[in-house]
Amino acid sequence: MCWYVGKDNRNITVMAYWDHAGATSAAVSGIAAKAAMGETLTAPKVDSVNSFDAPNAVAPKPAMVKLQGNQLSLTLAPKSITVISIQE
Repeated sequence: MCWYVGKDNRNITVMAYWDHAGATSAAVSGIAAKAAMGETLTAPKVDSVNSFDAPNAVAPKPAMVKLQGNQLSLTLAPKSITVISIQE
């Protein structure tokens, strides 16, 4: 798993490399976070592509992100990229 926090601390990208879903959490600092929402990009196989036969094989889906105080938690889909936006 790899976390990337944007310069403004409001956008976080998390990449999950494993073959199973996994829970993760992190503390939010530097801003007064009031809400968080996210989108996950994943597919049945890591090399899946969209085609005319399967136009939505790879498509973003809402991510279930929880924010309690300054603690951010979510469950990552296997082989996925999740982008989280934090609102002040």
